[in-house]
Amino acid sequence: MKIIPLSDFDENTCTRIRRADLPSAGLRVIGTDWQRASETGASLGRNIIQWYQAYDEQGNLNFDNLDSTMRGYHDAGMKVILTLRANHPDKSENGFNIGDRTLFVDDSWPKYEYEADWTDYLKNVTDRYYLNPLPEYEDTLAAIQIGNEWGHQFIINESYGRYQVGQEQKAILDLMNFSYKAVKGIAPDLSVFAFAISGTPGWALGDGQYDSGDEWTYDGIYYAQKDNKNGISVILPGDVNQGTIAGIKRIIAEGNASYDYFDAHIYFQRPEEARYVANFVRNVWMENEITGKGLVSTEFANPIYNYSYDWHSHSLKAAQAVAYHAGFDTIILGNWYPSPGSPNLLQDSLRSDAGYQFSQVYNYTEFQGITKDFVGVRRQNNLFTFDSQKSYDLNKDVPPYPSYYQCSDGLDNDNDGFADELDSDCEDYYDLSINCNNQKVQNLPGCIDPEGFSEDNWIFLF
Repeated sequence: MKIIPLSDFDENTCTRIRRADLPSAGLRVIGTDWQRASETGASLGRNIIQWYQAYDEQGNLNFDNLDSTMRGYHDAGMKVILTLRANHPDKSENGFNIGDRTLFVDDSWPKYEYEADWTDYLKNVTDRYYLNPLPEYEDTLAAIQIGNEWGHQFIINESYGRYQVGQEQKAILDLMNFSYKAVKGIAPDLSVFAFAISGTPGWALGDGQYDSGDEWTYDGIYYAQKDNKNGISVILPGDVNQGTIAGIKRIIAEGNASYDYFDAHIYFQRPEEARYVANFVRNVWMENEITGKGLVSTEFANPIYNYSYDWHSHSLKAAQAVAYHAGFDTIILGNWYPSPGSPNLLQDSLRSDAGYQFSQVYNYTEFQGITKDFVGVRRQNNLFTFDSQKSYDLNKDVPPYPSYYQCSDGLDNDNDGFADELDSDCEDYYDLSINCNNQKVQNLPGCIDPEGFSEDNWIFLF
């Protein structure tokens, strides 16, 4: 096993000590069903807030909607991380029209004349929910995150003369520092998260963070293969852009004075990939003599492609165990995109007490009973022992491990003389001629065999 020395890791006992100022057990909640999320054992959630949502029609700060959200978390006994995005149609350099997809509008610097509005907004959120909260949402705000993902959710508008195209990293570092000072200036003890990085298994792979036999991962993209059907592709270490890796390391290292926790979003195939990602981040800290930082994942989903619900069920426990021991302090389980076919599969399963999602619900709850808010975790080969003296064996209930060759790749993977997609028992392909909700082909009737791989057959879709 490859181990990068950590300041909180005792190699003599293979025990890692968690930074415990945040709850460990998180779950992505989409909508308002906080109580059902809490019943699974989750004690932490995450909400992404657009800057413009904080104002009423007259342009005055109005927190009625956010107040309701905070009360919901509080009443369910959960804390929440607020991800505050710098996207406003008028106040940000990147202007836009408010519509139903503004979550996908890139962040940008506040215009010069609205920089004070941005810091005023940050300070108001901090004061209202952390420093001087009403009893109805007291002790609910766990942390503030500035921005969501830096690589593809931030843009420069050269017309303002502040930055030029190619200076995105500098702009993000400056915005992180500018915002961090605003929050810490009034609340030094409130944790602040950095912009997250996405695609982390690939960056770790390209940096050499993998064990023998794990020299590949998915690139997360569907490709048209033949006859209007599509498949998936893998990437190898040599396929990864080293310039991007260098840029990510710069954000982690040079931005360290502007965050308390670094956020790595992980969508992966194998549980051990969480360790490779943790090693990637922690190694940058070690090389740059950076200490005192925490590591979180506010988007943690596995596997990125769904081969079977049994594999999902195993992975959600195994991957979290690996991640916790490797250096993650807090995990928010759940993907970024709710399936339009069934936006709340976890809640639906709990209501019906049945269905193909129920085993995932059971396993998540079981795992939280073993690990919730643990302090120390020891790993001996594949046995994880937490300070509760409860343990989890990575080899327990392991389903058949899938190959990265799929029915939809047009190959004869089962060697029966026919292309798999023509086999009656191999139908896990998308028909790209079917339009599903104007998005990528989704997990809707007529779009995909439900036992096949799908980016929307997720475990928890809050």
